[in-house]
Amino acid sequence: MIILKNNSYTRSNKGFIAAFFTVFLPVFIGIMALSVDLPRMYSYNADIKSALDLAVIAGISQLNSTSDITTAKNTAVTYLNANLSMTLPNFTNLTTSSTGLTLQAGTYDSSTCTFTYNEAGPTVNALKITYSYTPNSILSGFFMIDTFTITASSLGGKTYAGYAPAGTTFPIILDPAALTTAAANSNVVRLYQNGGSQNSYLGDYVGNSMSNDVDAQIDYFQNSSGTPPPAVAIGSTFMQLNASGQIAMVYSGNLSGWVPTSGTTLVFPVGTLGAGNNVTITGYVLGSLVTFGIGSMSNYADITIVPGSTSNSWSGLVTGAQPTGLDETQLSLLASGSGLVL
Repeated sequence: MIILKNNSYTRSNKGFIAAFFTVFLPVFIGIMALSVDLPRMYSYNADIKSALDLAVIAGISQLNSTSDITTAKNTAVTYLNANLSMTLPNFTNLTTSSTGLTLQAGTYDSSTCTFTYNEAGPTVNALKITYSYTPNSILSGFFMIDTFTITASSLGGKTYAGYAPAGTTFPIILDPAALTTAAANSNVVRLYQNGGSQNSYLGDYVGNSMSNDVDAQIDYFQNSSGTPPPAVAIGSTFMQLNASGQIAMVYSGNLSGWVPTSGTTLVFPVGTLGAGNNVTITGYVLGSLVTFGIGSMSNYADITIVPGSTSNSWSGLVTGAQPTGLDETQLSLLASGSGLVL
């Protein structure tokens, strides 16, 4: 028997398979490489963003004025290196001048959610870090892609307490001059009042300028038996006790001899004295009371100011209108908090 064999189909089929693999094999390899690269890139991006967030928080915690910018940046880079060295392969520690790393200090406006780069401004309250990282890529080897760069940013801002709920503020208001004195004396200041020359004021938050009102508010802090002070916001105006006799009554009747529990921290408003014995609130500080006394020339209270804060909760204080009219030294002592905004 003679069998005739047609090889045309076989040759055609082989040619098709060869052509198919020639065209699509690089695609298959690329898809495989991409399936490896993309998860890695997403993972690296998440690690970098997390490290930047932590670095910004660390840096902004050191930023109180323009003189702290270098310290804030160095602190941020230290934290960034510590975290990235544990997550990125073949990572080399960065410096503030490293290529691909940008650190900017400036002002963050919480009302408009905008950051302005200005390291010479009087109200530096924010830090922005941008970092670009180029990892090794399997995909680049097959498709001759020179770089595969991941870029991420983080922005942290510091805000000041602007509102004190009812029952929060102690009725001694600090003049901004008291903050300047404290900053030059390890945050310790003697607040003195005698109805004339003073660096602080007994504030009657009720509005009658009566010593009985202040007595009742102090009793609230001493033994919870008095009247809690009302809410106090930046921009609020209150009467102060101006008569020496009234001030002496408060100190002799309520404050003299009262030694608060060790470590007790109270909220003190900061305010400026205007016409008619009115004091306008411009900010808040946290202070530990040390002692009270009655002197031959003035009545006084010694306090230790606790500058800033480590969180966004300041003994009940919340954000609100921001301070005005205070210099960098005074701002550095105000109750403040920091957090991520981008």
